[in-house]
Amino acid sequence: MNGRNASSRVGPQRQASPPLRHHLVLAGGGHSHALVLRQWAMRPARRPARTLITLVSRHSTALYSGMVPGLVAGLYDRDACAIDLRRLCAEAGVTFVRAEITGLRPQERELLLAGRPPLRFDRLSLDVGAVTDGG
Repeated sequence: MNGRNASSRVGPQRQASPPLRHHLVLAGGGHSHALVLRQWAMRPARRPARTLITLVSRHSTALYSGMVPGLVAGLYDRDACAIDLRRLCAEAGVTFVRAEITGLRPQERELLLAGRPPLRFDRLSLDVGAVTDGG
């Protein structure tokens, strides 16, 4: 065998990642979920270990509620008040799903989405926030 041992041809051994333990679904792009995503993006060690996390929101941006009075008063434009949920999810290592939430089946642990199959979860956080025009 050319003087090589068999293991030198296989390459370095990779240690398998521990399996995922839970699927946490963050339902809604409200202010509290945005703050948690920001914390996870800034301090990844705080993100729950071995957990798949998905944020579901009907819009990819959300208005920061603390700036809405300034928006209404004309002090800020809409872009200055918008939180880019898709970007924030990417920075936090969270999957973003743009979909409208239409219902919940708690016994089946399913979040119902318009035009999509139900999304199964182990843990669910609801933060749908105020209804705003996402246009």
